[in-house]
Amino acid sequence: MQAANDDSSLQIVRIDAEDTYKLRHEVLWPNAPPLSVQLATDSASIHLGAYANEQQNSAAERTLVGVITVHIPKPEDESSSADASKRGPEARFRKLAVAPGWQGHGLDQN
Repeated sequence: MQAANDDSSLQIVRIDAEDTYKLRHEVLWPNAPPLSVQLATDSASIHLGAYANEQQNSAAERTLVGVITVHIPKPEDESSSADASKRGPEARFRKLAVAPGWQGHGLDQN
């Protein structure tokens, strides 16, 4: 994957919740206390990070440029309505944050 109009390659990998906190804080809640970025569901969620391998001074530097948290609620956490049970499991994207310099670039998968 590559950022549009950019020679830096991107790698999307699973990361720990703690690895999302710095970027969440910087992008989503820069004026809130750092601990406010933690969610009660973080331990039961999937966290993905987009790392850019940027070429600087002939050495590749790996930089976290985006994070997303995916939460798949347990059936007992879902609504008890008949409609919810007919749909099957759902995933919720939560706390998507992209570093300011990478926002609006789009991603291109090659």
